[in-house]
Amino acid sequence: MTNFRNLNDYDDVGEIATWIYNTDEFTFNLLFYNDKVRAITAIERLIMSDYINPYHRNFITILYDENPRDIEGIAVSFKGSDLSIRNTYKALYDTSCTSLPLIIQNSIVGMLFASHIKSNEYYIGNLYTNPEHRKKGVGSKLVKRCIKNAYILKCDAILLDVEFKKPGLLNFYGKLGFMRAENHYHKILGTTYGCYGMKYELK
Repeated sequence: MTNFRNLNDYDDVGEIATWIYNTDEFTFNLLFYNDKVRAITAIERLIMSDYINPYHRNFITILYDENPRDIEGIAVSFKGSDLSIRNTYKALYDTSCTSLPLIIQNSIVGMLFASHIKSNEYYIGNLYTNPEHRKKGVGSKLVKRCIKNAYILKCDAILLDVEFKKPGLLNFYGKLGFMRAENHYHKILGTTYGCYGMKYELK
């Protein structure tokens, strides 16, 4: 049996923050002084923040089987209109784990290396399967749940980004109906950084 729920008070927010960190170490290290502990602390605060931001608890979908406390995987996803740059900046600054120059730098990096999300598009930002539950189709179930959410919200399309260094995920998302839409990667000093932009058309 597959069940989904939102974040609850009994959940280990530190563990969930660690999982989110693991999905995008590059971005979090840039934003939080290349300090893993600092980054995870910040993500915990972003999850519980009073300001709506891309990692807010409202956007975390939890998958479980029978025991609600046994989390098999999580997805962090939202509609473009759910976010504002102002509140995201406030949430990041409020963590006390970064600085305004780094927040601005992160915003610029995001424009260069990730998808631009329109107000009526849905975005899957982070997807993580608990290592204890891998090879069970958890990731696919979470993506399908996100697709369902996007349909309910009457979005035009679903976007996501696949890190350049993880091209194997292109096939995973391709089997779920996503197509490569844009390239958001650039070569800097001989090393390529960025993502493949993928899209699932809903209309």
